[in-house]
Amino acid sequence: MRFLFVILSFQFLMPGNCWSQETYRETIRGVNEEIASFPGGREGMNEWLSANMCYPQEAIDYGIKGKCYVSFMIEPDGSVANVKVIKRVPDCPECDFEAKYTISSMPKWNPQKLDGNAVKSYWTIPINFGIN
Repeated sequence: MRFLFVILSFQFLMPGNCWSQETYRETIRGVNEEIASFPGGREGMNEWLSANMCYPQEAIDYGIKGKCYVSFMIEPDGSVANVKVIKRVPDCPECDFEAKYTISSMPKWNPQKLDGNAVKSYWTIPINFGIN
């Protein structure tokens, strides 16, 4: 137990986790903020994902189902960048690849705005793979 505590303590001391006052202000949601949104909202995104994501044939053949989580950034111009699978579908790298590829090909979003200025925002969404 003591060993685990030490590892976690050092994680918070790493340079990537340091916060300046300016960075801290940028992460707090302000009164004059608009959250980034997919054109058509959540329903539009679900429809777009359903129409554009292909269930990998190998997953169908072996009956693989599961959920992966994909994180990405919305740039100030609304484009999708830095797409990463942060939790994978067990035994299905093809599912992970398809989720990453599909999210990477999304159309431009309406970017997040803070005090009227477009800013970067970070998103994580679950992608479910299963046959109904």
